[in-house]
Amino acid sequence: MKLQLAFLLCLIMASQCLGQSSDFYDKVLSDKGNHSSFIAIDIASSEYKGRVIIQNGSLLIFLYETKGLAEKDYQAFMKAHLLDKLRLDVGDASLSKWGFMKVVDVSSVRKQASKGIEEFIRYYFRAVGNERNALTNRLFVIKNGISDNERNAIINKLFEWGIASRTDDETGLLVVYR
Repeated sequence: MKLQLAFLLCLIMASQCLGQSSDFYDKVLSDKGNHSSFIAIDIASSEYKGRVIIQNGSLLIFLYETKGLAEKDYQAFMKAHLLDKLRLDVGDASLSKWGFMKVVDVSSVRKQASKGIEEFIRYYFRAVGNERNALTNRLFVIKNGISDNERNAIINKLFEWGIASRTDDETGLLVVYR
């Protein structure tokens, strides 16, 4: 029994180290509205090299307008970049104009992330809706008092864990669904 439990734990840890599944990327890349899911990706530009977050709809428009990438080709292009952990070259584009937000290391976010997904969500978000379902099938809204750098680091960490986040179209607050 201990051997089976150890094997299961190793499988879970290995799947987390390998990155996100194709299904997660399909989910976030197909969300193309005004308040679409956030994507976290490494970029290279004339002003910055590193990790950014951007709403999927904004990234779609950026790639169409700057590189001529058609919407029908977008999902496959981005999925390949995400699965292969490729850096996206954005050239001389203004990051702020297109909605790219830099992700910086925030020690408090790193510390909370080390406590696991459930504690991380409890710390940064408040649950909305049915209390019976614990942390599954619920809407979570970010708590007040979170800086922009923290918010970007939180979105990045959630993305790494395969948890989609977006800006709520009514409140303008960051939300996650579990």
